[in-house]
Amino acid sequence: MSSQYIVDKDFRFKKEKASVWTVICRILMFFVASLSLAVVYYVIFSLVFSTDEEKKLRQENRMYAREYPELEEAEAAANRLMISGYDMETPALKQIS
Repeated sequence: MSSQYIVDKDFRFKKEKASVWTVICRILMFFVASLSLAVVYYVIFSLVFSTDEEKKLRQENRMYAREYPELEEAEAAANRLMISGYDMETPALKQIS
């Protein structure tokens, strides 16, 4: 337990021990502050330094963002085909079955 010295009315130092809850709160505050500082350091570090793998992932994300509208159109066309039904007599479908 930590202790503090307090000056009383007679200007004498009195030793006062901290309660268990005070010690637990201080320990928790220390861990929260340490974790917060670690997160801040990580964010700063990740903004400044970037690996080749991260650059490739960003490039892939941009590519998928450009292709996404085309894929949505293709999916919609496939759904329309499935909903409207199809004739098994179509040459392309005969090859599949």
